[in-house]
Amino acid sequence: MKRVGIRVEETFRDFSNTAASEIIRQSQLDRTGKLRTARSMECIYAFVHRPEEGQVDLEEIRGNREGQPLNPGKTEGGFMVTSGFVASLMILHPEFQARASYRFLGAQPLASQLTYVIGFAQSPEKSRPMGSFTLSQGRITPLYLQGIDWVSADHQVLRLRTDLLHPVPKISLTRDTSEVDFRPYHFMSSHTTLLLPYRVTVSVEWGRKRLRNEHIFSKFRLFNVDVHQVSASGGPTLNAAHPEFRLNPSNDNVHVNLGFELDNKGNLDAAIAEYREGLRLNPENDSAHYNLGIALGAEGTLGGAIAETRTAVQLKPNDALLHYSLAFWLEKQGDDQAALGEYRTAFALNPENSQFKRAYERLVQKTKSRRASGPSTRKPAEGT
Repeated sequence: MKRVGIRVEETFRDFSNTAASEIIRQSQLDRTGKLRTARSMECIYAFVHRPEEGQVDLEEIRGNREGQPLNPGKTEGGFMVTSGFVASLMILHPEFQARASYRFLGAQPLASQLTYVIGFAQSPEKSRPMGSFTLSQGRITPLYLQGIDWVSADHQVLRLRTDLLHPVPKISLTRDTSEVDFRPYHFMSSHTTLLLPYRVTVSVEWGRKRLRNEHIFSKFRLFNVDVHQVSASGGPTLNAAHPEFRLNPSNDNVHVNLGFELDNKGNLDAAIAEYREGLRLNPENDSAHYNLGIALGAEGTLGGAIAETRTAVQLKPNDALLHYSLAFWLEKQGDDQAALGEYRTAFALNPENSQFKRAYERLVQKTKSRRASGPSTRKPAEGT
C-alpha cells in the first residue's frame, strides 16, 4: 500500500488541467431494481487543478452541450448528477492511509492482467470524511467510506469501489456506491502519466429513490485556461458547447501546451519561442525543458536538445522518460557511452517498459560488437 500511495501522490502532484467528453446514462429503478425510466446526455467534463500551499484542490466542472452547468446533487426530473471521480483516489493517498485499515483479499484477473485486491475502511475516530452527499438544497453531508481497490503489479489503481461505511438515517441515505475504472493516460505534450477514470457506475438509494448513473469518458486532452466565465449577472458559468476560454498569459503551462500544438503543426520557430516564454515564467518547468529539447533536436540543434533535456532530468531525476530522451539525443550525437548510462537508468526506473528495454539492449549489443571488431592491426602494404 505504501507504493500505491506513492503512485496516487504522484498523480495529484503532477496533475494537469484535463478535459474529457462524457456520456452519462441515468436510470431510475423501482424497489426491485427494475428499470423505470432512463435518459442519456453528452457533456464536457473538466478536472481543474488548483494547488494552494501544497494542498490538493481538485475541482470537477461539468457542462452540457447547451453550455449549462450541471451541479453535483442537483436533481432534475428525478435524476441526480454525480461527481467526484478523480478525487476518489485521495482515499489511497499516503496522508490518509494511516487513518484507515487495510486487508489483503487475494489476487484476481482484471483487464487481462493479474491484480491484487485490497479492502479498506476509514476509521471515523481518527480520520475526516472522504465522501459527501449534496442535497438539492445545497446542504452537504460528509460520509465515511469503505471499499475495495484492484491494484496492478506496478502499483497502479485499475479499479476503485467505495461504499458507505454506515447508512445515514438523518438524510435517508442507505446506499451510495461508486465503482471507478481507471487507466493510466500519457499525453504527448507532457511526459507525465495520469490515472484517469474511463468508466464509472454510481448507485444511490436515497429515501424512496433508487438511482444508477453510468459515466463513460473519452477524448481526454490537457488545457491551461481559465474555464470559468463571467455571465451578465456577474456569476461564473461554464460554456461547454462553445468554450470561449480565456488564455492566462502568466501561466507557464499555457505556453508549453501552445508550443506543443505549434510543434505538431510543423512551426518549430514559434513552438520554441513559446517553450522559452514558459521557461522565462518558470525556469523549473521540466515539461518546458523536455519539449524544448525535442523541438531543438528536430531542427538539428543537438547540443541544445541535450542541454534542455539534461536540465529536465536534473529537475526530475526519477522520471524514466526523461532519461530515455536524454539517451536518445546523446546517441544521436555519437556519445554512445553516455547514452548507454541514460538508457540503463531509464530501464532501471521502469523495467516493464519494452521500449526502454529494447533501446538499452540494442546499444549494449552495438557497443559489444564495436569492441569485438576493434581497430584494424594489419600494417598497410608498402608501396613499390
